[in-house]
Amino acid sequence: LGYAEPGGGMMPWVLYVAMAQVVAHGEAAWSSAMATSEEVDWLNLVSPTDVGHILSFLEQDNATGYIPEGLLEVQQLSGVPLVNATFADEAYTDAINYINAYGNAVIGERPFMLVAYQPGQYAKLVRNPYFNVSIPSVLALSPVIYSIHLNLPLLGMVPAGGTLTGTVYGTVDGTNQTAPQSGVFVIAQFVSPEGALLAQENVTSGTDGSFTLTVPKSLTPGSYYVVLYAYTPDNILLYPSKYTITVTPVTTTTTTTTTTTSTTTTTTTTTSLPTVPTVSVTSSITTTTTTTTTTTTTPPQQLPHR
Repeated sequence: LGYAEPGGGMMPWVLYVAMAQVVAHGEAAWSSAMATSEEVDWLNLVSPTDVGHILSFLEQDNATGYIPEGLLEVQQLSGVPLVNATFADEAYTDAINYINAYGNAVIGERPFMLVAYQPGQYAKLVRNPYFNVSIPSVLALSPVIYSIHLNLPLLGMVPAGGTLTGTVYGTVDGTNQTAPQSGVFVIAQFVSPEGALLAQENVTSGTDGSFTLTVPKSLTPGSYYVVLYAYTPDNILLYPSKYTITVTPVTTTTTTTTTTTSTTTTTTTTTSLPTVPTVSVTSSITTTTTTTTTTTTTPPQQLPHR
């Protein structure tokens, strides 16, 4: 009971980290064969010695806020938030408290929990008080397998800053029922030929299952892989689709506008008429003036008779 089987059970990541550190420091081994070869114990989650080593590393990791690089890489590649400093502290604290309370490191999400164990005598299990949720209806449904079709241009050539379109399809597991899927989260990773992650874009498929990606402008001309993942909160089975694209230089189009200005010139021509000589003509005209003189004669006045 309690022997380690890497990947053989669902356990908190903090417990796996501490177990790996115990093995890395030569305190125990992952398997019986390795334990025999290295002359150490086969790591056991109910052995007081091994549990003591695990508890020591849990306390050390909690004090430093240690989060393994592998977990951070999965978080980055998936685009799904998995852990932060606060969550890590809570996880370490819960594991430490459990071991201190029950004396073993058999921690998991099972219907029962081990609260006491005496090798060769008894093991006491009680109902896990946290395992009390009803089975979600979605678990009764057949899972949907998502696939992604990316529309590539001729020879897969696309300029930096250009766009690519695609469609998310869903197939009900065990059937041939395939149809476009809306509201599916799509993770697009642009990867170098050497496998380095250069950029990532997260989009959501539309009502017809379509989506649009923008090729990062930071990519220099050359060949790259576009790795695509599709998932929903109800279905996180990730089946990557991989395409090859060739990024071409950004095409700069220069438009030259020629403006023609029409100029109208009005020419005024002044014609000078020849000067006509002025001829002075002197006319001598004899004018006869007739003068009529009228003479009025007043007769003499007669004197009155006396």
